[in-house]
Amino acid sequence: MIFGNETVTLICNISAFRPKQVQVKWLRLSHNQSLQEKEHCSSSECIPLQEAGEDLSDMAVNKPLKHGRLYSTVSCLRIVPTLDDDNREYRCRVQHGKSKPVIKSTTLRVKVRPSYCQITSLPHIPEPGKQLVLCCRTEQFYPRAITLKWFRDELLVEQFTQFGPFQDRGGLYSVWNQIELTVSKNDHKVVYTCRVYHESFTGFKELSYRINLQGMPPEVLWITSDPAQPEVGKECTLNCHMNNFCPDTITVKWLKNNLQVDNGVSSSPSILDTNGRYSLYSFLKLTPTRDDQGSVIKCIVEHSALTSCEERSYRLHLVN
Repeated sequence: MIFGNETVTLICNISAFRPKQVQVKWLRLSHNQSLQEKEHCSSSECIPLQEAGEDLSDMAVNKPLKHGRLYSTVSCLRIVPTLDDDNREYRCRVQHGKSKPVIKSTTLRVKVRPSYCQITSLPHIPEPGKQLVLCCRTEQFYPRAITLKWFRDELLVEQFTQFGPFQDRGGLYSVWNQIELTVSKNDHKVVYTCRVYHESFTGFKELSYRINLQGMPPEVLWITSDPAQPEVGKECTLNCHMNNFCPDTITVKWLKNNLQVDNGVSSSPSILDTNGRYSLYSFLKLTPTRDDQGSVIKCIVEHSALTSCEERSYRLHLVN
């Protein structure tokens, strides 16, 4: 299998000849020339109309070998095929002495794997009683032929809507295939799978989406300080990062020695990722005094998907 924009080596083996001298020429034919010769030739012994074509011999590496009284040569041509090379013929022309030239050829069949395969959902957070649209997006592949199938817990989904494949200016194709459903409470943890069948895959590529009606608890990371070493009398910022949570409603509190702190507290907007989950930073700005040495700062996180609050602690070790 030949992939676009990936290095491939064409090999021409010439064996059991003498004397040692042999000429190997590599040619890259135009599409028109290959078509003309196919119309002209009626057998595998057909003589080419002409030897025109792009000469790539300078790019080839020839490795001569000797086996007793006979010689052999392995000629290797490394190329990086593009879409323009699909159905293009490459030839190895071997001339030994005054004998008739021997020509071997191969026609490339170029494939391009999709650069993007993803299931997206609208809305990002499914709710019982409301419509959910799942879209399987497969983009920038070649050739055009492609098949997408949906499954609900391994059962085939018959109803779907497909847009494409449509071609971009670079000659690559993209397709969107979507299903629509009304979410019920019984759909919690149901898995929808999109299988993508394309010549560039061995078998198929499988993408999955699990319906989550209970939300996803946040991953709460440890508190960090900027600067890393707080100093007496100088402002510093403590931050706590929460990610991979849904829905986006979340409550963050800061405590100093178990007393809630309101001054200097701020949070970034919740950022939505491609998986429908959110992340957020919470900050506490303060200017420590000598009396704050050894104080314990806590970040308390509350979320509907948590069974209890998540807590992270930071002890102030001040310099100066």
